Amino acid sequence: MKFFSTPIYIQVYSNRFVIKSFGETEMELEGTPDKPFTTERLLVGNFQEAEKTLSQGIKKSLGSGLIKKTPIVVIHPLEKTEGGLSEVEVKIFTELALGSGAAKAVVHEGPELSKDAVLEKLKNA
Repeated sequence: MKFFSTPIYIQVYSNRFVIKSFGETEMELEGTPDKPFTTERLLVGNFQEAEKTLSQGIKKSLGSGLIKKTPIVVIHPLEKTEGGLSEVEVKIFTELALGSGAAKAVVHEGPELSKDAVLEKLKNA
């Protein structure tokens, strides 16, 4: 990982993001949209609303300072994943993270990750 980067773990739920920042100070916050981004069939059915909400959350999690930190993220969908994610869904989550300001994005499928597991995934990406 680069010196001026901040590792972030994003958990995606229906109409909600949980953002865990592992920068100089660790922080956890929740982002909820003005309008729903989840549809009946898709965890992210309204891409623009999801991207706006996630972008605001990432900015808050980075905090303010003289040196701008670059977020590198593991994004982890935790609902509506029965049968695994399709290529299209992986692309949606990757683009969602990158479009929200991340310099690098890794999509994770499986159980919730610890801080060490997040850092390891980002190191190997």
